[in-house]
Amino acid sequence: MGLGKIIHRMDEKILSLQRVHELYKQTKELKPVRDNCGTKALNLCIAKETGLEIPPGFVITGAGFEAISKTVNNSLPSQLWDQIVSQIREIEDSTKTKFSGENPLFLAVSGVTPTPGVVCVGMNDYTTRMLEKKSNNRAFAYYCYSKFIRSFGVLVFNTPEYEFDDLLDSYIASRDIQNISKCCATDWIQISKLFKSVIVRYSGSPFPQDPMEQLKQVIMGSVNYFGNENATNYRAEVQEDSTVGHSILVTMMRFGGINSKSCAGAISSHDLVTGAAKISGIFGLNALVDDVCEENLDTSQIDEMSSSFGDCYKALSNSFNAITKIFKEPMTLKFVVEDGHIYIVSIKRSTFSGFGRFSAAVSLVDSKVITSNDALTSLHPSDLKSILAQRVKKAPHSCFCKGHPGAYGGNTGIISVNSSDALMKSKRGQKVVFVRKRFCHTDMKTLIVSNGLITVKGGPYSAAAYYANALCKPAVIGCSSLLIDESLITSENQTLSIGDEITISNGVAYVAALPLTLPDSIDDKDVKQVMRWIDETRSGKISVFNEAKSIDEVVLSFTAGADGVGMFKIENFIVNDAEAITAFAETNDQSIAVEIENRLSASFSDLFAAAKDKLVTVQLIANPLASFLPSAEELTEEIATLRVQKELSKDFAKDDLLQSKINILNRVKHHTEKNPLLGLRGVRLGLINQEMIELQIRSILKGAKVSRRRGAAPRIRIMLPLVTDAREIVKLESITNDVILEFEEAAELGAMIDNPRACYVSGRIAEIARILCFDSTNLHEATFGMSSKDDPDMFLSNYTDNRIFDENPFTTIDQNGVGKLMKKCVEDAKKANPDVLICITGQNCYDIKSVNFCYNIGIGTITCDPMMTPVARLCAAQAVLTKA
Repeated sequence: MGLGKIIHRMDEKILSLQRVHELYKQTKELKPVRDNCGTKALNLCIAKETGLEIPPGFVITGAGFEAISKTVNNSLPSQLWDQIVSQIREIEDSTKTKFSGENPLFLAVSGVTPTPGVVCVGMNDYTTRMLEKKSNNRAFAYYCYSKFIRSFGVLVFNTPEYEFDDLLDSYIASRDIQNISKCCATDWIQISKLFKSVIVRYSGSPFPQDPMEQLKQVIMGSVNYFGNENATNYRAEVQEDSTVGHSILVTMMRFGGINSKSCAGAISSHDLVTGAAKISGIFGLNALVDDVCEENLDTSQIDEMSSSFGDCYKALSNSFNAITKIFKEPMTLKFVVEDGHIYIVSIKRSTFSGFGRFSAAVSLVDSKVITSNDALTSLHPSDLKSILAQRVKKAPHSCFCKGHPGAYGGNTGIISVNSSDALMKSKRGQKVVFVRKRFCHTDMKTLIVSNGLITVKGGPYSAAAYYANALCKPAVIGCSSLLIDESLITSENQTLSIGDEITISNGVAYVAALPLTLPDSIDDKDVKQVMRWIDETRSGKISVFNEAKSIDEVVLSFTAGADGVGMFKIENFIVNDAEAITAFAETNDQSIAVEIENRLSASFSDLFAAAKDKLVTVQLIANPLASFLPSAEELTEEIATLRVQKELSKDFAKDDLLQSKINILNRVKHHTEKNPLLGLRGVRLGLINQEMIELQIRSILKGAKVSRRRGAAPRIRIMLPLVTDAREIVKLESITNDVILEFEEAAELGAMIDNPRACYVSGRIAEIARILCFDSTNLHEATFGMSSKDDPDMFLSNYTDNRIFDENPFTTIDQNGVGKLMKKCVEDAKKANPDVLICITGQNCYDIKSVNFCYNIGIGTITCDPMMTPVARLCAAQAVLTKA
């Protein structure tokens, strides 16, 4: 098949898994296959390459998903529905089953991430009895029915999961049942009736019995779920989750309880905590695979499967070498054994806790299964976010509870067991640790704002483990000893109240808020090995600098492996001199200048001493003078209060204070502009008041000279903000040169590119300035006419959800608009001065798409927050590998 036909096939709205498999075999690494068909469908088809069997099925592609999302009245397009029915008929014919027939076909529908589990469509009162007849197990049949009703209600009617779970917990508690494994057929029949009552309460109508109607509603529910608050919040936090794409996978449902030759489980090639290369996993009898992974029922370790399902265990174990070579990283398989036949129902990258992923990567490279480049390509940014996570300074010997760990590191917070309570406390600025019996997808927003998670249910394959790691949250998952009520949580012999402080660290919870500290160094040998591969790959191609806001952050930058300080705004040092700076700008009083210079130079001496011989980039004052004074609103309120006090009190003795406030307010009004973004700020302020520029440069170079006596070897760049014309730099260059001669300290002068005009005249700027640095955030704000601080909450999420913007431009560079400006800027600058250095700063510097783009257009230095340095280093290495 030619490339044109393959691309055309990508635009089809419905594709059978057989077709997806054919596309994969013809293209192997063609990105549109994954983008349109989705990772879940493509991974299943790739697994088929190893000889493992997958259920028949089809995928509603990205194109189909888009078509459905544009319909009105919540209905499926008739032509697309006809294609879906045609796919169902093909499955019926190949499997000798019938959707809603005596030998019923059930469909497993898996939607967008974060999805509330797989929905088993086709179960009704009649087909449940047919499943009972086929399995000769009434309890299993009605257990499956109850689970379908629950997942249907959550997906289709947005019913909170706890509505079903609380009913289930109350029922089994009233019957003194230990867990759902002990429920009998009568119990499950009663539970299914209780769950149906929840559907009636939330939908106003009975649970639908027509399987086709069920499927329509589940498909529409999946599409609608993509735009709900939980899903959009998750996507905003975890851009690199490859399961996020908008497609829907539909396969034939396989059951792990059809008879004694059946089971369900999950298996991994590596230990999910240590990363050791050994088969690990769990399985259960008479169970659906999601309940096994959530450990809602009795499970066994995977190696015990070899005695009762020997051939299936052997097939799974033997497949991992081939699977790892294909996927280039450790993978986890979810499987169902039905009547002795094994089916892979899901395959995705393994979720490791702590530094397990790094250990697994090193072992795979050492054993020559993959290369170091393969290992780097397979890493996600979230895998590295925990490297610099704070940790408990000294853990006590005793703990409150233990469980499976989430992300590496520690955190503290007050206990909250209620989602709305946790959200409210978080809005108040309180740090919260969210405690739940089981993690619910409806709690996603709460997990995002929480400092950590503790659950009673769950384990290494649970949704709690997956999302805690994806969101870099410390967690204690599956603490079976924990009891929760409305005001207390109890573990063993210890009881804590809601609102008490608790600390989580690497799968252990401790009473009280323990002291936390940032690491002085990266000690884990496998992490250090992976970071060496990263730096070897990017060396000489992309430098990673940090934007530091304090001397402590400068020290942290080098712990994190930064090549230098790419941005230190002088405003960080003049917080306490803010009013003096304004007074000097107004009066040019040299005595004020001397005081400021002495204080600033001392601060810069400390900065350069901390940096030692690393390059430090200092940006001169960018903000308008009004930003250094109190706000007009606060002053007006204070003046009004003082005037009222003066009127009411004969003994008023604050006239001097009142007059001082009035004078400051007048100064604020004088300096305040209607639109300070476009006013007297940055390099313009220096041109209007050249003494201000001289003061800043003198302070920097005087500090450098003093630091040299302290053993430092300062290397300095000075950046002029808001440059719009080369002549601005020419006017200020002589001042810089004079001060350089006075202190005999070298410094390179550069220009910040933070407005569209600077991009268009970059050739002339590059003739004067050797360094050009994009301020990505400011450039996007100026080009879009938007605020990065205000607009994401006001309308940006709506724009991305409705596909007006493909991505948030303050996270991923807008290549169609801002990107074209940047590309022209780089081309013109390098044409005028081939030796010009091009840099960029902003949160785009730890977004892999943005870093790829920057590297491809010729940007050689990226600057990010210190805590994101490992992520930025990875993005840089991956950009180099992608271009290679």
